[in-house]
Amino acid sequence: MLVVLIVAAIACIIDQITKIIVTSNMKITESHTIIKGFASFTYVKNDGIAWGMDAKLWILIIVTIIAIGIFLFLSRNLKWKSNKFYILTLGFMLGGTLGNFIDRIFRADHSVIDFLDFIIYYPSFSGGFHFEPYDFPIFNIADSFLVVGAIMFLVLILILEPIKNKKEALKNKDNSEEEDVEVVKDNE
Repeated sequence: MLVVLIVAAIACIIDQITKIIVTSNMKITESHTIIKGFASFTYVKNDGIAWGMDAKLWILIIVTIIAIGIFLFLSRNLKWKSNKFYILTLGFMLGGTLGNFIDRIFRADHSVIDFLDFIIYYPSFSGGFHFEPYDFPIFNIADSFLVVGAIMFLVLILILEPIKNKKEALKNKDNSEEEDVEVVKDNE
């Protein structure tokens, strides 16, 4: 559990430092192009949830506390303690959750600071094949850690664990077949 907390603390500190840099050097809604037509730093405040959807502060606080509790509970699960991938997964999700939670609790307006602004291009077939731009909602480092952690968690439970379980089942089957052969030889 300690390693999960260390990973979470590092993720949270990185998030908070980047937000301090943005709020200290940019005005609200100010934007700086990094790669024209693709990436910018744009300082906005988000008082809702993902993609700026509206939500009551008390609901956000309760949901966040429940999520933190779940991550801490999962980090105490003995089955996963030696799995570095799982430790990073939980650390990333916990750190991202804490980073945005700190904003909600300690900022006077209870908003989250967002600043990573990307335009994503997707294929479109209307009027012939071309790539259409989509201005992805502005987000922050905490959101990135949370999403990467969630993707890692899905990979872990949907791909890696079933593969591991299948290998263990085959190994156990092979061991039991060897024992059966030994029993047959002993009986002869």
